[in-house]
Amino acid sequence: MKNFTFILCCLLFSSFAYSQDLTINVEVCDAASEVRMTGPWWSWAPDGGPVASDNGNGTWTITLPNMTSDKVMEYLFVVDGVQENLIQVMADGGNCAPVTDYANYANRKWDGATDSLSIDATYDDCDGCVSTGSSDATFRELSIFPNPTSNFLVVSNEVSIDRLRIVNLFGSVVLNQRTLGNLTRLDLSAFSPGIYFVRVFSNNHEVFKKITVK
Repeated sequence: MKNFTFILCCLLFSSFAYSQDLTINVEVCDAASEVRMTGPWWSWAPDGGPVASDNGNGTWTITLPNMTSDKVMEYLFVVDGVQENLIQVMADGGNCAPVTDYANYANRKWDGATDSLSIDATYDDCDGCVSTGSSDATFRELSIFPNPTSNFLVVSNEVSIDRLRIVNLFGSVVLNQRTLGNLTRLDLSAFSPGIYFVRVFSNNHEVFKKITVK
């Protein structure tokens, strides 16, 4: 009887020890009004997962209670309605491990049996935001026009543009180009009407701009 009681106490203690809060700290490299997560638990709805708390320093925190060691969770971050797309990030050489099969899709993954109860991550990136220097100076002369547009988009900047990415409202990358120089003209004639976000990378900085395709 004593042995049974001892084993029962051990099982209860084990269950208590592994049912803890999971804290996820998300770094967002540009201004944001809302950060949340999504995944199969929320049917991958961009507005279905928990909303993060703004820490006021470019990071946001999500806390998931009662995460036990037998739970495995796939998830992605959503910023202002735009879901991150890690397939393109991984293809560009990023290492966002652990992720699931990025040849077809790239979801972040947490395994309660092996992973930490504290996660630090960067929205739509693997390596974190670059904070050296002034992004205001880098994009002081940035110009994106016409906006709204229907056929083409011109992007120019005083500092050379290293990479340019356009994503739709679902977070899918619809255009990705590298080493564009100071001026480039993009053909958007095949784009469906709607709202898109232009992500411009220059001099180790980046900026988001919203455009409308008619």
